[in-house]
Amino acid sequence: IKAGIGYVPPDRLTQGLFLDQSILRNLVAVGIDQYQGRGGTLAKNRLYEAGEKWIKDLRIKTKNSQNPVTSLSGGNQQRVVLAKWLAMNPHLMILNGPTVGVDIGSKREILEIIRDRAQEGMAFLVVSDDIPELIQICHRVMVIKNGQVSKEFNESELDENVLYKELSWSMNWKKLLLRNETALIIAIILLSITIGVKSPEFFTLSTLFDIFRSSFVQLLFALGVLVVIISGGIDVSFPIVGIFAGYTAVVIMQKFDLNENSLMIPIVLAILIGVALGGLNSIAIAR
Repeated sequence: IKAGIGYVPPDRLTQGLFLDQSILRNLVAVGIDQYQGRGGTLAKNRLYEAGEKWIKDLRIKTKNSQNPVTSLSGGNQQRVVLAKWLAMNPHLMILNGPTVGVDIGSKREILEIIRDRAQEGMAFLVVSDDIPELIQICHRVMVIKNGQVSKEFNESELDENVLYKELSWSMNWKKLLLRNETALIIAIILLSITIGVKSPEFFTLSTLFDIFRSSFVQLLFALGVLVVIISGGIDVSFPIVGIFAGYTAVVIMQKFDLNENSLMIPIVLAILIGVALGGLNSIAIAR
């Protein structure tokens, strides 16, 4: 603090906020000495004025600064953490994952706040693996690999594809083997080999086809969720919509006693129901 350096940690709940305190107390926590009056007591009027100023400047959505900070949404909590350090007017702000766990609207506004402060002369050091975010607010990006700078990009060189490629090369085999997903894949392979040794028929084409057929629905859901995540609009309602549409198809088959020759009717109907519910959900989210 004395060196004029502010730090926004990656986890606001455990490192950035006093969860049992009010919004106001969190806002003034770092610069509390600025509000001392005579005899070392706090000047409450100055505290309230400072709190209201930062609530207004950073557009923190609350009706009362005395409300607990836990009453705020994730995006507004992140603004409180950011305001707490901006109140010190530091020479350098280190932001470690500044928009992690916030909604798209709050993310956009937080990035705007960072850009505005940077234009006013404040220096920012952003630690992030969110490449689109880095391109939006940074004029220089350095890729760190094994504690060393492996590549540096100037503003004119910043490109999403190039950065993604550089990051993909930055993951070595040791890190890959330590990932939970890798351990899960190895466990599945070892389990399959063990079952195959005990029961040689496990590796027959018919068995493999049965496994694929029984997991086909889950595979479709996984692909659908993957498409949603890649497109940037993470929506956890997708499985619920799919399950409801599938359940509706089964009910229709039972209700009208449809046989295998009429399967296309409930399938088409389930797709239409899924598309309709998905459309309504997207309209609700967009608003």
